[in-house]
Amino acid sequence: MTDMRSHCSTVVKWWFLTLLGLTLSTGCGDGKLAEKIKSNNQSNLQILSNCYRLYASFNSRSGPPDEETFKDFLKNNEDIERNLKLMGLSRDLVDDYFVSDRDNEPFVVLYGNSIAPGSNDPLVLEQTGVDGIRAVALTSKLIEVNKESDYNELLKGKIPKAFRD
Repeated sequence: MTDMRSHCSTVVKWWFLTLLGLTLSTGCGDGKLAEKIKSNNQSNLQILSNCYRLYASFNSRSGPPDEETFKDFLKNNEDIERNLKLMGLSRDLVDDYFVSDRDNEPFVVLYGNSIAPGSNDPLVLEQTGVDGIRAVALTSKLIEVNKESDYNELLKGKIPKAFRD
């Protein structure tokens, strides 16, 4: 009886591992997940803020301490190859992701932020923006800022009253 249970347990484990392997190797089926992920990475602001979260997910929820470390992580960390592929990103374009595709200026990145579940902190900000409106990536969403005082609060890592949920 013990041999039969051991055999059944081994078969169940084998089937589970086989199914898990097939699921992972096929990207969970029809590619809808990959398309959804790519659709959330259309602008450099989205890309850089998602990469910030990716870094934090590999580093105990802590964001990158500086630009050099952040770029090195994106260009050289082999563990994120699949993530980058799902996001539709190229390691060859990492430097480009640090520049706003709206105002063509380097982003202001607030390095060293921790990303706690449910947090809503500023991560990446446009320097100039377009027509007086700067785009800003928070940990949970993108916002547009047109008041200098609100932008200055965001630069300090604070959420202005107008943007609190």
